[in-house]
Amino acid sequence: MYPRDAEYSDGAGLASVDVGHRVDALYEDGRRRSKVWCAATVVSFDATTFTVHYDDGDDATLSFQMIRKRVPAPDVEFAAGDHVHADWK
Repeated sequence: MYPRDAEYSDGAGLASVDVGHRVDALYEDGRRRSKVWCAATVVSFDATTFTVHYDDGDDATLSFQMIRKRVPAPDVEFAAGDHVHADWK
């Protein structure tokens, strides 16, 4: 779950996304009327949309604006009490 306007330090863009790549995809929760970025894998794409499979098992077809390429985390060391984001599944 990341801010909508976050940018990746290596400038990874959608032009480099292909089938099988890991992405963050905006998930709209209709029950809570909220939107969150969730981990997903690209299943297919065409000129205007991506179809993704979320890690929790859901599938969606989304516009390009709702997809961000995941990039490897930099090598960092953490200390007790540091705040981090982690995928739990």
